[in-house]
Amino acid sequence: MERKRTSSTSSSIQASPMSYASYDGLEEPLAFNLDESPQFDLIDLLDFNNYVNLSDMKRRGSEFKRKIGSKTPKIDKELERFKARFSRHVDKAKTKWNSKNVVRTRDKIAFVLGVFNIFVSALLIGMAPEWIHVFYSAQLAYFMPMRYISYHRKGMHYFMADLCYWVNWLLVAFLWVAPGSTGLLISTYCLTHGSLAWAIVAWRNSLVFHSMDKICSLFIHVYPPLVLHTIVHVLPRSYVNTRFPAVPAVQTLNFFNAMVVASIAYMTWQVLYYVFIQVRKQAKIKAGRPTSFTWLLKSYSKTWIGRMVLKLPEALQPFAFMMIQYAYALVTMVPCPFWYANRTYAAGFLILVFGWSVWNGANYYIEVFGSRFQKELERLQAEVAEWERNPGTAPVTPAVEKSGMDFSGGAISDGLSKLTALGTGDVGGGKAE
Repeated sequence: MERKRTSSTSSSIQASPMSYASYDGLEEPLAFNLDESPQFDLIDLLDFNNYVNLSDMKRRGSEFKRKIGSKTPKIDKELERFKARFSRHVDKAKTKWNSKNVVRTRDKIAFVLGVFNIFVSALLIGMAPEWIHVFYSAQLAYFMPMRYISYHRKGMHYFMADLCYWVNWLLVAFLWVAPGSTGLLISTYCLTHGSLAWAIVAWRNSLVFHSMDKICSLFIHVYPPLVLHTIVHVLPRSYVNTRFPAVPAVQTLNFFNAMVVASIAYMTWQVLYYVFIQVRKQAKIKAGRPTSFTWLLKSYSKTWIGRMVLKLPEALQPFAFMMIQYAYALVTMVPCPFWYANRTYAAGFLILVFGWSVWNGANYYIEVFGSRFQKELERLQAEVAEWERNPGTAPVTPAVEKSGMDFSGGAISDGLSKLTALGTGDVGGGKAE
């Protein structure tokens, strides 16, 4: 009977080798295999041919505990180092998490405002079009300071001198300073339905609700033509005659006259831009501060038009850029007299450019966010694979222990697989609805 009990004890011990070799935090691996240790063999201790002396077992047990105890300080030291390193990682992660919370809150506010903006704009055009220019002016008073603060922090505030901002200020002057000026009406109508509207296509403006920066950029380009379209084609004639007397004074846009008047407004901006940005800020631009010219030159450097400009002497490159930009403005203003005379086609044109921004926004959400999500999943899967190979590198925090959740490598890997299947719409062999 005693022999059987001893044999079962031996087999249970043999089936449970102790090893610290998998703990990679140690300076040198510790391995205690009770089956293979030459200094202390349990097979010798449990002699199956003779009854075991109890005092001899105690002596050998004490020797075993002493051998393990001699390694304990080194293990404790490595554990303390690991805890300190892990604590630093937790602190850094907490800081990033807090900053991400702030960003997420701001993105949520931008999303709400973006959706709210479209809803209110459509409601005003349909029910109270006489308020659309007021709503535009209120938004402009909010977006412009926000854009300047944001761009100034990034060192991009020279972009605030671009044509799109100049046209917005011209529109404000027409709405609130000189609503009877036919020159302001013609120039703002042509420039808003020309350069500004087509810039949505050229500059890839996107309807991305959660991004305040993208919403602001789209507002600056799409809202001015919308306001003028409402004033010219939607507002009651009785209201327009008293509030905007320039509109009844311009029944149709003469093509040549419209091009000349709009060109005067354009050239005024171009001269001011050249003097105050290209000349007076030349040192800062050469030091690396970006402008629309340097950005476009860099972005289109590999295209035929970019290579053509770069072949010119450096002193002539800004003038070549001005001529190209002015030619672009003229080409985009060609159909403006047609838009002014025809309400339906003008509305179709605005729907087209706004739809283009919606398409750009859809591409941003699907492609950009999708690629970011895929990269994050791949990174997490790589970490999980590393945890499964080295379990000691995936410690469980007290918070996880209290939660009772399974954060083992296998559980996380299974969760990521399900998450990936959900993202692709393939869950359990079917398509997610």
